[in-house]
Amino acid sequence: MKYLLILLLLMITQRIFAQSICAVDDFSRGYHDKIFIGDTSQPTGDTLLLANDGDSLVMSKEDWDNITKYYPELLHQDFPESPGLLYAAHSRQSIYFDSEAGKDWYYQVYGFFLKRQNGAAKYAVTRKKLDNLFRFLNTLYGRLHCPFGTYYGHREERISGYVEYSVYLYTLHESNNTIQGNIAAQKKLYIAMLRQVIADEMEVDNDAVDCAMGRKKELLALVTQIDRLITDKFYLRQAQSFQYATYNY
Repeated sequence: MKYLLILLLLMITQRIFAQSICAVDDFSRGYHDKIFIGDTSQPTGDTLLLANDGDSLVMSKEDWDNITKYYPELLHQDFPESPGLLYAAHSRQSIYFDSEAGKDWYYQVYGFFLKRQNGAAKYAVTRKKLDNLFRFLNTLYGRLHCPFGTYYGHREERISGYVEYSVYLYTLHESNNTIQGNIAAQKKLYIAMLRQVIADEMEVDNDAVDCAMGRKKELLALVTQIDRLITDKFYLRQAQSFQYATYNY
């Protein structure tokens, strides 16, 4: 009788657990893991935890419902487009991402799912290198205008989206020779241009009196880091594309 009671209690516990946490099929996109919904005992109620090989994305059930209803392109793209083009094409479908902070979130969701599609583990080294490259460039341009403005803060939040699209571009070219070749002269000119931008801005920027001390040294150190990360034509082109598309001077 004692063992029957224990067995009955175990069955009831399993049933309660199964009701509180349920796996949701992620639309047959070929993902190996599931998305779990469960009560987190937070005021927001149910949340989604999306797992991605060491990465995760947490959103409310309402977030998930809005994304799947209005922005299914974020979950899977047969032929990925850049986050900027995708946002411009779909952001007016609802007001869900209609703010600077909302756009930040759009880029993060975009990056998360494209990372799954590209292959999280397979391109980990390339991804980390691009992430560092773009963050150094963003910090460089942000620190040119002291203090660090909100424009650059929003760009920082969106870098995962920029990075993942660049990883996708890398998957298209890694098997051919288009990313090879001698880039010494082009790279030298690019790095010289960054150093010249620093010199020019430091000369005319009169709004940075409070943080001018040591700033030039910091900026030049960032250029040195960028120089080290540009090891072939692909990284040079991605640095140029990110810079010219993001900063207008």
